[in-house]
Amino acid sequence: MNTRALFLAMAAGIIVLASGIAFAKEQIPPRDRPVLERPVVSIAPTDTAPTVDGVLDDVCWQSAVSALPFNLCYQAEYAPFRSEALLTYDAEYLYVGMRCFQPDPERHPAPPYPPANAKATAEVLLNAGAKEQYYKLAITPEGDVTTHQWGGGAAPWHGEPTAAQARADGGWTAEFAIPFAALELPRPHPTGSWRVNFGRRRPNKIENAAWAVTYAWFYEPQFFGDLRFRGEDACTAELTEVSAPKVGANPLTLRLTNRAANSTECEVLGTMEEMSGRRTIFRKILRVEGGEHVDVPLSYELPDGTLGVLTVAVSERHEAAPLFRQSIPVNVPRNREMLHKARRALKTIKTHAGGERSPHWLSAELRRCRRELRAFDEALSRPNLPLCEWKRLEKPIERLLGQAEKLAWIQEHGVADASFAVGYASTIEKLLRDHAYQGPRASVIMLEAARGEYEGTQLVVVPCGDSLENLAATCSPLQGPDGHVIAPEEITLQWVDFVETRQPRHPIDYIGWFPDPLFPWDAASRSVPSDTLHQPIWLTVHVPHGIPPGTYTGQVSLEADEADPQTVTLRVRVYDFALPLRPALKTVFWLNDSLTRRWYGWEQIPHDVRRDQIAFLLRYRINPAIGLDLLEPVEDFEFALERGLNTIQLGTAASWPLPEDAMAKLEKSYAFLKARGLLDMAFIYAHDEPSPEMYPEVRHTMEQVAQHFPGLRRVCTAFPPAEGLEGAVETWIVVPNLFNYEAVAERQAAGDDLWFYGGPTAKRPYTNWYVDYAGIEERMIFWHCWKYGATGLLHWCLNYWGSNMTPWSGNPAIDDAIAAGERWPEVPWNAWTYLNVNGEAQLVYPGTDGAFWSSVRLEIFRDGMEDYDYLAVLKSLLRQLDESTAYNRSSLAEKGRDLITIGPPVAADLTEFTKDLDVLMQRRKAVAEHIERIKHALDAE
Repeated sequence: MNTRALFLAMAAGIIVLASGIAFAKEQIPPRDRPVLERPVVSIAPTDTAPTVDGVLDDVCWQSAVSALPFNLCYQAEYAPFRSEALLTYDAEYLYVGMRCFQPDPERHPAPPYPPANAKATAEVLLNAGAKEQYYKLAITPEGDVTTHQWGGGAAPWHGEPTAAQARADGGWTAEFAIPFAALELPRPHPTGSWRVNFGRRRPNKIENAAWAVTYAWFYEPQFFGDLRFRGEDACTAELTEVSAPKVGANPLTLRLTNRAANSTECEVLGTMEEMSGRRTIFRKILRVEGGEHVDVPLSYELPDGTLGVLTVAVSERHEAAPLFRQSIPVNVPRNREMLHKARRALKTIKTHAGGERSPHWLSAELRRCRRELRAFDEALSRPNLPLCEWKRLEKPIERLLGQAEKLAWIQEHGVADASFAVGYASTIEKLLRDHAYQGPRASVIMLEAARGEYEGTQLVVVPCGDSLENLAATCSPLQGPDGHVIAPEEITLQWVDFVETRQPRHPIDYIGWFPDPLFPWDAASRSVPSDTLHQPIWLTVHVPHGIPPGTYTGQVSLEADEADPQTVTLRVRVYDFALPLRPALKTVFWLNDSLTRRWYGWEQIPHDVRRDQIAFLLRYRINPAIGLDLLEPVEDFEFALERGLNTIQLGTAASWPLPEDAMAKLEKSYAFLKARGLLDMAFIYAHDEPSPEMYPEVRHTMEQVAQHFPGLRRVCTAFPPAEGLEGAVETWIVVPNLFNYEAVAERQAAGDDLWFYGGPTAKRPYTNWYVDYAGIEERMIFWHCWKYGATGLLHWCLNYWGSNMTPWSGNPAIDDAIAAGERWPEVPWNAWTYLNVNGEAQLVYPGTDGAFWSSVRLEIFRDGMEDYDYLAVLKSLLRQLDESTAYNRSSLAEKGRDLITIGPPVAADLTEFTKDLDVLMQRRKAVAEHIERIKHALDAE
């Protein structure tokens, strides 16, 4: 299979993974905020069936039970547009009516560029018994009805459900009649229950809303709600009034209907769950007389900054199971808290200090910030401020807080008279553009690294008053023991740029400007406007092989036009060991040539450009997924090998026999690598993400590969348990969110290998390389690889840049420029990529003339790969220590085994791991120092 076809197969496969295969193991809801409880609704039968015409004016709808509100899936937020489902049934049918109101364009403008061919739908989803299957019935506003879902999961119907739609004031309505005979589900009866969901999909996908919130994608039966079928004498409950949560009083109206002849008592319980715990908001015991309904006014108060879930539950006194439960997500920005912090920061700034007047610029900035603060105070004090207005004010208030804290930092460090100040931060820390730098001033920066390692820091420039033009940085040689030096050529400077994120298809704790693209120093404009809160500069030191251990010291000087220069001392402690040229962890990251050619408008990638791209990736310990045919002539293969190439893909074997040309390439490459003793570097890729029905064909193909090409590694993105492939596949590529710990361990015990698989279905609490994830989440990927014995890491694309080649922003100035052929960095970068995830499959940026430019995430990737190498070096030394009669039972071995065994506090499992950078860095340092101890002990024998 050629590279383009393989890329398409991988992309398609990931979509399949996000659908049917994703149910192999249940998703875990995000843990950075409280999780909505699964909703419950009880319904009563009707004596009169509706006419299914889409108009909800039949008698049965007057007494039907309402299911609302709908919430946004993925991000678990209150939907900014109203939707509701009406529910009833009779002996033969379940009836569902849906009202779909359009958003208010004044408060919620539609995204300008919905995906091509995307349509709105109203959908009914019924869990088909097996947890991975569901019945789907959907209709569009135009009347198109569907009962299937591409990618698996949807169950076949055994009869014809009916659906119709109609236009209505403010939106549209849908009506469904679902025959029980068409479903392989138990017939409903009083006390019976089904797992169901009612959803509304919007053309832009990110605003898919449903009664029961799902997380990884729209079709996840494990998160569907409970539909309880009750008899003619049922007691039911429903919310009839609910609105977007806002600061202050929030009214709700709950309707209790008792269809029995006798009275009943119900308990109404409202709870608010926040990360700090759960508390009771209201609790009422109500008596409802027979044949009557009661409208119960309820209310809850929300302070500024509430992030939680309000849940209203109703149960009859004599029943354990609830007859009603509905959760409402609450996410009110901390506007007042941010203003309080800004006010507190501004109070620390003295316009007169030590009898001397502060610089004019500081006094002027202080007055301006105070004016803004008063204006925001006034805006927030308006009565009944709706949530959309409250959220609109969040970013301007956040920026004001950043400015206030910047001024406070400048005065605290006594640099108000300087042109700029310099701080520093770890490379694992993402310095958000609109948050003030709060770290120390940089006088001495200390780095620690092994020989052959790249280790970095962030210099943080904070302008004081005026803009900085032509900011320049120079590094002196780093002087070390016995006259040895680390030359300035081994020190790289890169300019940190920012990209704006948007709401992805999962909950996220911050949306805004994140640091990610790294411009080569000569390609950056290197100007810093006066209102910039901070400008990071990425500094990386490469420690050459062959230099002695010890501390190497030099200077970094920064200067700008008409500004006093600043100097920072840089020290690098070089450990007494070296990292291997060839990484211990295999990496396979697809580099899509067609996307590169499309971006640059090339028919072919020039040979020297390809060489530079491969060399760039290998410097970051990434093996691009390319075969030997793309490394011809042999000099190109040698070129890559000398730079650390450790993995070669020899094509894809999706079925047998292989196509004639693929077979010829495979035979040639196999013979070449075998003759050179490098067959252990090679693998062949089986059918991409096969379903269980395909296992016999995959097994046959892999057995043929094993017979014709003995010793060639056979890898497959099939997730144990996969009994049909055991023995035919020897390397299992597993995505973390579908990780079966016991089955993986069983295959490893049988001699098979594990590779981890990065893709867009792995969301928090799992790790991934998203722009809007914390740096430590990205670095922990490699510690997880080590913990679970993964020997490889695969990702489906490096350069998925297509989202930046079509208009996307809604700003005519930007979108017209893109349509006319302008490209980043002349226009802003669209971080919202595959499946509406920020940064998915975009680890490199397209630089000038085909050059790849790095990213913050790519730098963290290399650091993580080096972490893995540290652990591998220590493990190798422990083997040598075990063979030594003097040390095989020493405390050195015990301590070493403890260090390479990853558990708490570093990582308990794939979802529980440290968020504390110091914990990770302390373990890393302990590993490095123990390597030195063992090495010195062995050398002394």
